[in-house]
Amino acid sequence: MFLWRAHMAEVEKAPEKPARTQAERRRRINRLKKIIVLTVILAILLPVLLCIILFFKVGRLEQKVQELEAAREVRLAAQMSDSRRLSSGGGEAGYLAQADGSADPVMGTNAVDGVSPDGMLMGGTPMYDAAEEAGTAENGVSGEEVSEPVSDDTGQAGDGADLHADDGAAEDGGQSEDGTDADAQSEAEEDTELSGEQQYHDYRKVYLTFDDGPSSNTEEILDILDRYGVKATFFVVGKTDEHSQEMYRLILERGHTLGMHSYSHRYGEIYASTEAFTEDLEKIRSYLYDMTGVTSCFYRFPGGSSNALSSTDVQELIDVLNERGIIYFDWNVVNGDAGSVQLSAAQLADNVTNNMERYRTAIVLMHDASGKHATVEALPVIIERILQMENTVILPITEDTARIQQVKADEESE
Repeated sequence: MFLWRAHMAEVEKAPEKPARTQAERRRRINRLKKIIVLTVILAILLPVLLCIILFFKVGRLEQKVQELEAAREVRLAAQMSDSRRLSSGGGEAGYLAQADGSADPVMGTNAVDGVSPDGMLMGGTPMYDAAEEAGTAENGVSGEEVSEPVSDDTGQAGDGADLHADDGAAEDGGQSEDGTDADAQSEAEEDTELSGEQQYHDYRKVYLTFDDGPSSNTEEILDILDRYGVKATFFVVGKTDEHSQEMYRLILERGHTLGMHSYSHRYGEIYASTEAFTEDLEKIRSYLYDMTGVTSCFYRFPGGSSNALSSTDVQELIDVLNERGIIYFDWNVVNGDAGSVQLSAAQLADNVTNNMERYRTAIVLMHDASGKHATVEALPVIIERILQMENTVILPITEDTARIQQVKADEESE
């Protein structure tokens, strides 16, 4: 009897074993589901987190690069200043004497009335002034001939000269009615062909230049320049959006110089080899021609001609430009907007006007970029201060502009 009861008890307990096994199986399945869900979530989140970290790392790296570039620009400008002072024996050769620092009433009036120099505002930070070494620093006109004149290819030099030519013709027009002799008319015609550098050879010449555009600030910069009746030079890069394409055309329509600053502005690609540099140069030159119908013949090396990032001898790159009749310009004054530390508009204006007075030819480097709002704010102050300086004129870069270049081209390649 006892054995029967034990057997029956075992039979009654038998169904409970599968039930426990099924419950355990569900728990294992649930655990596996949770593990799979967590794995999927991690697979999604980890790449996102890594991208965010990489983004901040790249941003910091860009800031470091900008800081290095800004430091190099300041160092080059300081070296340029020191070398000029030493070579001039106190500044007589490279400086324009100022009587008392008062404003020049003639220049101030002309600029506001739109009779300002037929030039543009340009910028750069060079270590070498080819025109001055060639003995032409007195009039600021380079003695080198350019195989591709700006007046033929860009139409900008001619536009600038026409501003003054029309004024000169208007003044002479009242005297050249029926009683004007042929000689007077001939002289008037010759005056119309003079560039801004030739008309203002006794003046300090200032060139305002903007790199890296077009940007969302370009049109505002153009409006400010129009307000003061002055012209500038824009060293642009290749951008295919509709706004940038319109800005290329607007720069020329407003009478400014359109220069090249490479297509990609990627140092590693541009300076990888002479062939890569040539390909990028032809790409930006062709693109600007397609957009504007004008062939640009002015160039600014990304980072300047003395940049330390080029894997190719810069003289080979200069030869590429010379073969195409393209003139390259650096700078000798910077506003300081290239660094990671954002300066105020007042600081940017002071950097320009406090450092340009030592030069007879001052090429000012500024940037046309979406984040450079302080540069736009400082521009009116900079222009007003320059126009108030005695014997100082704002001009566009032309083939007659004194060559401010950090690296001098070899004599053989010139």
